[in-house]
Amino acid sequence: MRLRLGDLDVDLRALRDLSIPVRFDDDDGRAFHLPPATSAPVQAGSFVGDVRRGGSCNCETHTLTPHADGTHTEGPGHLLGPRSAVVVPDPVCAALLIRVEPRLLGDSVDDVAGNHRHDDLVIDRQLIEDAVDALALAAFAPLGLVIASAAGDLRRRQRHSGRNPPYLTPDAATWVRERGFVHLLVDLPSVDRQDDGGLLAAHRAFFDLPPGPLTDFAAAASPRTVTELIAVDDDIAAGAYALFLQVAPFVADAAPSRALIAPFEGLA
Repeated sequence: MRLRLGDLDVDLRALRDLSIPVRFDDDDGRAFHLPPATSAPVQAGSFVGDVRRGGSCNCETHTLTPHADGTHTEGPGHLLGPRSAVVVPDPVCAALLIRVEPRLLGDSVDDVAGNHRHDDLVIDRQLIEDAVDALALAAFAPLGLVIASAAGDLRRRQRHSGRNPPYLTPDAATWVRERGFVHLLVDLPSVDRQDDGGLLAAHRAFFDLPPGPLTDFAAAASPRTVTELIAVDDDIAAGAYALFLQVAPFVADAAPSRALIAPFEGLA
C-alpha cells in the first residue's frame, strides 16, 4: 500500500509508531512529578460504567495531564495567556529523523540562561546541524524534524521526574525554526530543562516568542508544534520519512498525540 506525497511515494507497509501511550494503570507520572493518568467508571443512579461490576457497557471518566502522561503535542498556546488549541494544518508532511548523543553543556558553545549546570546533558545547535547535514538531503524540504537521543525501549519505560533529563539549547531551537522546520518532535519530556527557572527558553525560541509573561500577548496563529515524549526504536534509521502527526482534538494548550512515520521509496 502506497501514498503519494509530493513527487515521492510513501511505503505505508513500513509505517512505524513513535508514540508512548497514555496508560491508566501506572503508579506514577512520567515527568515533572505530576500524578499518573487515572480512570474511574461513571456512576449515575443504578448505572455503573464497568462491565466487570455488572454494567451494560464500559463508560469511564479519564483524568490526565498531557504534558506528562505520554506522547503529546503542544503549540504556542502552551506559553500564552489566551488559550488556543493546537493547530496542525499539515498533519501529513515530509520529515527528517536524526539521531544525536547529548553532550555536556560545558562542552558546548551554546549559551543557556536560567537554571543550568555545566554537567547538564544538552542537544545543542552543532549536534542538530551536523546530523541534518550528514543526511545529505539538501534538495529535500521537510516540515518535520524528529530527534532521537536514546533507545526507544528505554524511552518507553523511563520515568524522568527529578532526573534532569537532556534538553535543547535555545540556539538549537532557533536553528530548527530558522531552517524552516514547523514540527519538532523529541524523545524527551520537554525541549527545555526540567527546571530552568520558568524561562522555557527553547520553547520560546522555536515558537518565536519573546521572554517574560505573555498574559495579554496577542500572537498570530502559528502552525508550529512541539511533540514530546516520543520513542524511536533502534532499528529505525536516520533519514527522510513521511510524518503523520495525529493530535487529539482538544481545545487546550497540549493534547495527546500519535506520531507515525513511513519511509519514502526511491529517495537517495
